[in-house]
Amino acid sequence: GINDAGMMPFTIMQLLEGKHGETIKQLICRLDLGINDLRVKQIPAPAIPVPDSIPEEKRQALMTLLGSEQEFMSVHTLHTQYDNTGIPAGEEEFDLSSHESEGTQKLLALSGPLIDTLQNGKTLIIDELDARLHPLMTREIISLFNQKVTNPHGAQLVFNTQDTNLLDNTLFRRDQIWFVEKDQQGASHLYSLAEFRVRNDKDYKRGYIQGRYGAIPYLNHIQTVVSGKHGEKA
Repeated sequence: GINDAGMMPFTIMQLLEGKHGETIKQLICRLDLGINDLRVKQIPAPAIPVPDSIPEEKRQALMTLLGSEQEFMSVHTLHTQYDNTGIPAGEEEFDLSSHESEGTQKLLALSGPLIDTLQNGKTLIIDELDARLHPLMTREIISLFNQKVTNPHGAQLVFNTQDTNLLDNTLFRRDQIWFVEKDQQGASHLYSLAEFRVRNDKDYKRGYIQGRYGAIPYLNHIQTVVSGKHGEKA
């Protein structure tokens, strides 16, 4: 979700040696990110000095361990360069982590698990799927799981979100939408939209914003606090 570092190593391994590497590249190149290709570079890790103060036996063992071959994986993106007249004049390479947006980094991190899940009928769980992504990009990812042509093996996507625009009957059935509400003791309770009498063609988002399904924050006199009048008597 907010930190997708755990997914990136899987995607990098798929790019290097997995059967989904070419599919990942094609997906990223078609997402209107301006990326033409992806490259993974293996960079040797710098040698780490071992202090002389460490006992000899432990020092030798540590030197053996640190002396084993270590490498960093660096992902680079290729973009088209244009001359002053707007004509393509070559390609430019960028380091993903330092030159691409957090949204692009997240999409690449997600791409490996996403394709692996769809092609093998697995279940993918993502914390805050919509974080750092354009709303249309989020909807497109969800739609991949709703179509037989892209999800032939019945893979499932489970995620949480704060984006009420995703409360859409063209994306989800009522039984696919679940709410989380905290009680006065701070305990969380999970319940489905299917527990309410709502027609399938109803505007789920509007009903939620109006408080019909609960799970909305109780904003207690925020304006009076910000205005500095919370201590005044009526």
